[in-house]
Amino acid sequence: MTIGLLLKTNQIEIKGMNINDIGFIGELSLNGKLRSCSGILSMVMEAKNRVIKTVIIPKVKEVNGQSELIRYIQIAVAGGHNILMVGSPGCGKSMIAKRIPAILPEMSKEEALEVTKIYSVVNTDNLENLIEERPFRAPLLRQLSCFW
Repeated sequence: MTIGLLLKTNQIEIKGMNINDIGFIGELSLNGKLRSCSGILSMVMEAKNRVIKTVIIPKVKEVNGQSELIRYIQIAVAGGHNILMVGSPGCGKSMIAKRIPAILPEMSKEEALEVTKIYSVVNTDNLENLIEERPFRAPLLRQLSCFW
């Protein structure tokens, strides 16, 4: 509905494409901002079945602010250091921790071979391909309580 309204009021225009060949996926919040939604892969697959050539989804900016924390995480990851995050509930510790694998550098072929060799010794089930993602271990995230 939103796209139709924007097209009708000439706030957006689509050049060189037929509007019927484009799928739009997302949620419009009550404050007027676009948000991503769950189940996008299923929706894109259905769009393909319906011969929709282009699908447009809202861009997710997962971490807003926290620029100093992000920089600290990048430095620690680059140096292979451990990280201990402490803060009040809801300040973003778990959110940042879940995104650490996204900033890990790619492995060289030698590193991938070494990791695959280790995994093959530990777990021989279903190990058919070279492991090319860096292993990442995130311990259970829980709030620690201290009693004095």
